[in-house]
Amino acid sequence: MKIYSAILLVFAVALTSCHSITRSETKSAPAGDSLLEEWQKPVALGPSEKEITQLIETVKPIREELIRTIDELYPGLYKKYEADAKQMSSLHRSTEIERKMAEMDSRYKKQFMNAYVKSGIDDRLKDMYRSILSKYSYVVGDLGTLRITTSRQIMGALLSDSTVDVACPFDVKETNSNCNDLAANEVTLVRDCSAFAGSDVNFMDGCRVTTKLGKNIKVSSTYRAITSTFNADYVLIAIAVAGAGGTYCNAIVGSEIDEGNAVKVKNEFSKIWAVAPLTWLSSASESGTNQNFICSYNHKPGSGPAFTATPKIYCETNSGTSVVAGGKPDAEITNISSLKLQVQE
Repeated sequence: MKIYSAILLVFAVALTSCHSITRSETKSAPAGDSLLEEWQKPVALGPSEKEITQLIETVKPIREELIRTIDELYPGLYKKYEADAKQMSSLHRSTEIERKMAEMDSRYKKQFMNAYVKSGIDDRLKDMYRSILSKYSYVVGDLGTLRITTSRQIMGALLSDSTVDVACPFDVKETNSNCNDLAANEVTLVRDCSAFAGSDVNFMDGCRVTTKLGKNIKVSSTYRAITSTFNADYVLIAIAVAGAGGTYCNAIVGSEIDEGNAVKVKNEFSKIWAVAPLTWLSSASESGTNQNFICSYNHKPGSGPAFTATPKIYCETNSGTSVVAGGKPDAEITNISSLKLQVQE
């Protein structure tokens, strides 16, 4: 799995001609209560799926105009492109997918780019993007594709009244998927010290996949603030292939702390979007090594001398519904070297 992700990571970087820009929300927080307060803020990075869906719907008239221009200049070419895109989404080998992407680039991109210029839609399209995504950093690539990459790292060290250090293996393992067809498609994988969620070899269409890895830790009820820190490596890859309807996909890694069935805090650590609002192929990628996944919350005392806190590190991938093809998002966490649970009265 890790080798496969590395291959696609290289390919995803080369897929579009725009430069990758990462919006990193890095804060150097003071020690003590101010640091704890900062860590306890729930974090959701970048735009929401609702905003991305709204964007794709907003640019629909421009999408239709571009496809009409392609049909006028190159009769029959767009239907051939859609057939190739659909074929690519059903391929089962990474080498086949990469070869098909290269073929499509040579067969269609020059003509599509010429139609894009002749249609005169660039300024109008970017105005629409700004109207919805003005709060976020994003990169516009060829044929109006979008790449959004965000991450959050809080600097600082927390003094605690008690610390529990846990090493792999972790025994809390969870997987969840609402994808309809998982046949021969390893979309969820949780091992002792790693987790993977995504499409692996098949493209996803309108579904979500998550995996979580964690540890149950008994904590005295006398403690108030609970903070967990996982140290791990991660790789995120997202490739969206759109037909006439536009599409998107994203990949996320983060951490949370649960008490029983209740999620007390959940923070996204790194998140990428590949969005093809008009047509064509969009890609995004991000990776990190030796990263600290931190989240914290205040426990409300209840009956009993102790409670169980369950810190978890997670992978999540999502893909929008597509008329043709779909999304190939992969999120992978590896080399989880440690888990530290810190508590304060």
